[in-house]
Amino acid sequence: MKYKSKIWLKQQIKEKSVIEISKLCNCTPGTIRHWMDKFNIERKKNKSTRDGSVKRICEICSKEFTIFKTWLRGGKAGKYCSLFCVGKAMEALPHPNKRVKLICTICKKEYEVRNYRSNTSKCCSNKCRYAHTGKILSGENHPNWKGGITDRDRTKLIEWAKVVKKRDNYKCIECENNNIKILQAHHIKNWSNYALLRFDIDNGVTLCKFCHAKKHPEIANFILKYEYGKYSKKKRGR
Repeated sequence: MKYKSKIWLKQQIKEKSVIEISKLCNCTPGTIRHWMDKFNIERKKNKSTRDGSVKRICEICSKEFTIFKTWLRGGKAGKYCSLFCVGKAMEALPHPNKRVKLICTICKKEYEVRNYRSNTSKCCSNKCRYAHTGKILSGENHPNWKGGITDRDRTKLIEWAKVVKKRDNYKCIECENNNIKILQAHHIKNWSNYALLRFDIDNGVTLCKFCHAKKHPEIANFILKYEYGKYSKKKRGR
């Protein structure tokens, strides 16, 4: 093992590189460097490496340090002199999972969200979020707004349907289906032609959605898709 001789290694390093010496001794370049450090032999500096480096000033500690030009191609390197300074710089940045405090747009209460949601979060709870969505998408602000041409009073219509179903003991009058999820109130005399009978209890009967679809074949697909409670909070897991 010639590399263990200080005199031999000192002579070889003047003429050859570390890699060439390692091939000559059938060992790794790391082994040669280890013995060079042990004998206090100065390593040969690579001219291309020296010429390919630039000096920079650390943004944290303001110390001058050297960096290879090739490291600057991405534009991210060359800002900090050590990992310690990198860690200091990272501490100043907002962590994506760090919680920040916001004010709810509906109830005005203070609440916390993770930092990555700070630009999109408006409400503290689902209840406030529903109110906020209804507020910004109601009337003229809704994309399906057609100038308020409908004459349906939805609140009165829902109450009318509840009374009709209760009167019929929550059963379809034709097939006697008692599944409340598919029961619907049907106008005997249609809505458009008999305005005075729209909320008359005697003008309504309880039908399941299948029997109701037979009464209105033109909108049968729409009727069959509807199911009571399908879009409730409990069904969506909220």
